[in-house]
Amino acid sequence: MLALIYLGLAFAVGDFLCRRFYRFASVAHRCAAAILSGLLISSWFTYLAGLLFARARQPLLWGNLLFGIAAIAVLSWNRWKHKVIKRAQDASPNTFVAGRYLPRPTGSSVADWLLIAGYVVLVSWMMFASFNSSDGVLRIANQEYSDFGPNTAIMQSFAVGHNFPTEYPHFSGDRIRYHFLFYFQAGNLEFLGLSPVWSLNLLSIVTLVAMLTLAMTLGEVVFNSRAVGRLGSLLFFFFGSLSYVTYLQRQPSVRAAIQAIRQQRDFLPSIFPYRGDAWGTWSQVTYLNQRHVASAIGILLLVLIFLVIRYRMRPKRAKAPPSIHSVAAQRNPSPAIAPHTSSDDDATRPENILEPSSHITPASAATEPKWDNILPSPEPVAAQPIPCPEIRADICSENATQPETSPELSKEEIASVSDSGGASDSEAATEGATEPKQEVVAPMERFRDTLPGFIFSGVLLGLLPMWNSAVFIGAAAVLGVWFILFPLRLQMLAMAVTTGLIALSQILYLTGGSGRTPMPRLFHWGYTVDQPTVANVVKYLGFTFGFKWLLIALALVFANSLQRRLFLAVSSLVAVAFCFQFTIEVLANQKFIHTWVIIANLFVAFALWRLWRFSLLRTTVPGKLIASVLFLLVIPGGVIDFFPIHNTGWSEVQYRNDPLIEWLKRNTTPRDIFLTDRFVTHPILMAGRRVFYGWPYFAWSARMALSTWHTTMLYGRRSSLSDRIKSYMLLIFRRFTTRPITTGWSFTRCQINRLLSSVISLRV
Repeated sequence: MLALIYLGLAFAVGDFLCRRFYRFASVAHRCAAAILSGLLISSWFTYLAGLLFARARQPLLWGNLLFGIAAIAVLSWNRWKHKVIKRAQDASPNTFVAGRYLPRPTGSSVADWLLIAGYVVLVSWMMFASFNSSDGVLRIANQEYSDFGPNTAIMQSFAVGHNFPTEYPHFSGDRIRYHFLFYFQAGNLEFLGLSPVWSLNLLSIVTLVAMLTLAMTLGEVVFNSRAVGRLGSLLFFFFGSLSYVTYLQRQPSVRAAIQAIRQQRDFLPSIFPYRGDAWGTWSQVTYLNQRHVASAIGILLLVLIFLVIRYRMRPKRAKAPPSIHSVAAQRNPSPAIAPHTSSDDDATRPENILEPSSHITPASAATEPKWDNILPSPEPVAAQPIPCPEIRADICSENATQPETSPELSKEEIASVSDSGGASDSEAATEGATEPKQEVVAPMERFRDTLPGFIFSGVLLGLLPMWNSAVFIGAAAVLGVWFILFPLRLQMLAMAVTTGLIALSQILYLTGGSGRTPMPRLFHWGYTVDQPTVANVVKYLGFTFGFKWLLIALALVFANSLQRRLFLAVSSLVAVAFCFQFTIEVLANQKFIHTWVIIANLFVAFALWRLWRFSLLRTTVPGKLIASVLFLLVIPGGVIDFFPIHNTGWSEVQYRNDPLIEWLKRNTTPRDIFLTDRFVTHPILMAGRRVFYGWPYFAWSARMALSTWHTTMLYGRRSSLSDRIKSYMLLIFRRFTTRPITTGWSFTRCQINRLLSSVISLRV
């Protein structure tokens, strides 16, 4: 119960903050923003508060208590702020406070929510099928076992242990150099009463569904089509690799192929020799193994949605009204068509997003939403010239004046807003056009009034390195190219400075320290491609994404300037993946490609949508047929990869009702370190304790120089690992032995060396 209350407060805080800096395309967009931003901010606050009480017996108790107090104070801000802060007397008459929701393309909101509900069901099955429990035993799917070893150990070190300051439970004695905050939050929810399975799976489900919702919203905002957003988010489950072609070629018959698919226990491998390509890297296994990736990508999508909306809200100089003679010379001077006679560049202007008609609100006259506005309200009508009561709280008072250049629109004009991207009138009347035709000039804003949303976005991005550093690097690449290709550069610079100030200390913490092996060269061409010639790289990309490339190329033909520039900015992720190496394991660059394909799927969906509507000789049948065939060529690999999730075997580890775990909790402290054999996971770790040297891959991936590390840790510093070993009971667990063997209380250097040589091997 306490865990659910904590999550409710976190989501409410996220909604409270996002409502003050963002505008939303839908209620679903608002909910997803609240979930991801609330989790990120609450995790950071709780961890730092717990770190302040590191010497306490239960730091998380104080961390959660402080977060609860802070959250209630923030949510009740409207009730007590006037007692602390005097209202501004010199509020600027140029401040434009917009409605909370943007007008939406035509379409059914019921269909949106049904799709999101389907995502909840599908993602819940995926998460519980790969990580579950029974009778005090964790059941981990075989494909996820190696990743879940360190991740569940981190969770337990916070939930039932004491990991402040934070160390890697598998590789103790030095500070952690892993983005651990997502698993800290999972451990915190377990501390508050949930089981390990529910704490991790619940976070995984809500964050992945929120990310899919934001992908759907980005498609709607960029292409002004709900259909494109829905289809683009659905393609997340179908990576598009051609691995299924080689798999089906090996089957002797159709019946044998169907039988093999039903019994498939491994994700489809690629045809390339790198070991990671045999693990099903280009499937959903990445999001099952590394549960923290989806939430970080969701934060990037949230910022991109904000940037697209702000780009389209740029104020535009009002054009002089046409003369009577020029209007008379037009064949069709109707108001609905006249604005569309501008140049192609104007079609991509940000003003084409319709703004609710409103006056300007002085800061002293603006009213804050009530407590009940924290919860999402019913979704507004797509285009409403007079804001609904919920939005009216955010817009202007009668005392300010509206710029003379802002035209008043009739209901008929507003309702006719659609985006056909040059399509026929009949096409424009249906769902999902590419650019709105109606132009509305937004009131001019002062520069400083445009900054808060960019600064808040910078804060969210700056909090990512400890959440997922790879997505942070990818976001830096995308936004760096965005800075070059798009306007509002001063605001982007403010966002970059905010991000850098917050992220710098995290980057130094994660990359610093002694006793680490040197990093490979930063420039690394070819990703994991063997003999990375240009031809081999093209072959790798072509095989990995298959027929999606054809659809992406078609989408870029139909796309406008905004959409092409967005694709160019996002494609920097592929360049980063194939040109740089940021960790000792180059396979980690897969996260850049996974992020890219989520956004590229929107362009694939746009191409399918255009083909579906393509008219040839007054019939759309050929276009529908081509779109259907291409869609069916994209999805088979994803369909096959669902079966290993269902058919996989389990690895089990006891985490409750175990005599060894109970003995450890009674007779040892959470700071004790154990010399053990090489374990991926073990009841020692489930008890919140640490091991000196666990599975070798974890230490190697952390870039520890193993030949000198144990000597440095044991003898190199005062209050280092040697002090902790000498001051506590040392328990040695031999292979296949669960009974603790108690030895003396202190050891000489010679004795420790003998123990090290007999119990562990320092070779990777």
